[in-house]
Formats: sequence, structure tokens, C-alpha cells
Amino acid sequence: MSERISLPDAVLVEQAKQGNTTAFGVLYERYASQVFRFLLGRIGNRQDAEDLTTEVFVRVWRYIPKFNDQGLPFSAFVFQVSRNLLIDTYRKKHNDAFLEQDSRTSDIESTNEEENNTGITLEEIRNGLKDLPEDYQTVLILRFFNNLSPKEISEIMQRSEGAIRILQFRALTALRKRLDKIGRDTH
Repeated sequence: MSERISLPDAVLVEQAKQGNTTAFGVLYERYASQVFRFLLGRIGNRQDAEDLTTEVFVRVWRYIPKFNDQGLPFSAFVFQVSRNLLIDTYRKKHNDAFLEQDSRTSDIESTNEEENNTGITLEEIRNGLKDLPEDYQTVLILRFFNNLSPKEISEIMQRSEGAIRILQFRALTALRKRLDKIGRDTH
């Protein structure tokens, strides 16, 4: 397996398409933590994010024989499956209870060390994010929590790179307004 770690995604995908579970395991190791961070950023609950991460890779395994490399990175396929699973999950829940959780049991605890130079905590950012439209949440989480480039995000969200940059700007503006409102409401 150690020699497979350095193989490019395309080679591993072709091996996984043939049923090679070791190759798929390398792909899992390569992307599982990124998918988990993406899901955690969207739902805010560690256990649900872990469960959904598992489901994402079950779906990826199921769909990988049909995966067709059209010049897009495999990561775009994985994040598209993640995004679709979130949409499916939200539809099943039919309410925002999936996003809500008691702040006493939050996976992102607000502490003094987590405050940035503006005095905003991670909990406030998470709460501000959940009130934004889905596309805004997705672009901000992929960009700032997963450190993906606008080009990578454009492939995942199936939009042009320019559209992603505009979406990111609008999302940041909306988040800033939301955080300013939260700040005014607490003072």
C-alpha cells in the first residue's frame, strides 16, 4: 500500500473501478478529513458529520464504476457527492433541527483563544454561517475551512471561477453583516 500512496488520483480511481479496495482506501485516506471538515462546517455536529462522511464514501464506492474523468479532479466528484448528500439529508429532515444544537454541547467551543482580533468567536461565525443561503455556506466552508482554491471550488459547484469569486465576495459581505448584527445584539 505504501507505493500506492504516491500514485495520482486517476490511477487509483481506475484501480478502484476494477474493485481494488486498497486503491479506494488510499483515496479515502486522501479525502476523508477534508470531507469531514466540510460536513462539520455545514452541520456543526461532530457525530452527524462523522456519520455523513461514512455515507459519502459508501456512495463514492457505489458510483465510482460510473465515474468518468472529464478533466475534473476526483476531489470535485467527492465534494459533489458530499454536497448532494447534505441536500438529501436536509430534505429528509424537513426543518432546521438538523442544524440546531445546544450551545452547551457544541463541537466548536467558544473560548478566549478562539477569538480573533475582531473579538468574534468561532461559535458566532458558525451561527452566522448557518443563516446564510446554502451556496454562500458552501463556498465559504470550502474556501476557508478546507483551503480549496476558487478553481477547485468552481469544479465542485459546477460554476465558473469568476462566478465563485463573486459568490465568495457576496457570501463574505453577507456574513460580515450578519456578524455585525450579532455584535450589536449582544452589546
